[in-house]
Amino acid sequence: MFIKTAPYAGYPGGGVLELNWTNPAEVDFSSVTIYRSVSNSIAGIISNPVASLSKPATFYFDGSLANGTTYYYILRSLDYSLNESTNTDVYTGRPLDSISPSGIQNFKADDVGNGAGISLSWSANADGDFTEYRIKRDRDRKSVV
Repeated sequence: MFIKTAPYAGYPGGGVLELNWTNPAEVDFSSVTIYRSVSNSIAGIISNPVASLSKPATFYFDGSLANGTTYYYILRSLDYSLNESTNTDVYTGRPLDSISPSGIQNFKADDVGNGAGISLSWSANADGDFTEYRIKRDRDRKSVV
């Protein structure tokens, strides 16, 4: 099984993971149950079934998720006699969005004096899936780009 975390055109705000798997080859294979949790505890994961899909399904879009949150998944297969398989390995995914972070607010560049450098400051970004600031400088013009 694998989980795609890339943003999807139909879901620009994110909150979606695509799960893909290969179904068992047994003749009496019937369906797959998907279990999910925000905890990687197997007991926590299997207590939360989110979908049951009949064959021949081999993918599932799990939506309404929180961007930046790690989700843990286990799949189990079921046959026509209602025998359930053991757990798959635990798989993880973290939904992302395709929306750029908010711009930098209250940016200041102050000369600290005596050629010691420049002090940079700004307001913290409050976007839920924001990860880092990248500061670049143009060496020739000595300006922040």
